[in-house]
Amino acid sequence: MSRVPAALAVLMLTISPAAWSDLHIVSEVSTSPTEKIIVEQWLGDTLGYRRQGDIAYLTDLKDRQLLLIDHDQRTVTRYVLVDPEPLGAFQFEAEQTGRSDKVGKWQATEYRVTDSRQPGVTYLIWSTADAPHLNDLYRKFVRQVPGGDAITMSLGSMEGFPVKIETVIEAPEGMQNIITQVVTAEIKEPPRGIYEIPKGYYLD
Repeated sequence: MSRVPAALAVLMLTISPAAWSDLHIVSEVSTSPTEKIIVEQWLGDTLGYRRQGDIAYLTDLKDRQLLLIDHDQRTVTRYVLVDPEPLGAFQFEAEQTGRSDKVGKWQATEYRVTDSRQPGVTYLIWSTADAPHLNDLYRKFVRQVPGGDAITMSLGSMEGFPVKIETVIEAPEGMQNIITQVVTAEIKEPPRGIYEIPKGYYLD
């Protein structure tokens, strides 16, 4: 069994059995003007689900594990969620840029977020105060991830539910922009078995 920092589960991002508590998010991720992929997520109390193409991730905060499911190979790889060392390594700083605009159906405010561990990476995060019910469920999940309190404290000045994230990476080979934008976000009943390993799949 491999080990992986728990905060990665949030970023890969990263559910209570009660239907009303499941947050369903569909996002569009663009790495270039012509390359776009769809990412589906479910978030709730202790379980999370994320699928991108043939790869899905199941996060179980209660058992502190992350399962990587390869639907093409029909395999499952299990990772142990470990506490980040040290928690103080999370040194995000968020500040408003003064810009606000519509992102999809939400009115949003832009924040510039930096991390001292990644000097060449900047996050431009558009966050909305129009959906407090979605924001409550989203932040509740993040806080339960080991190290999640440190993340939310570092981003304490950023209010609302994030609906668009532009990741700007400065590298020797040039600038790279990755844009993740929420298409839909709602509370709904998940499909049966969404948080279970499919039958016939094997532990890698």
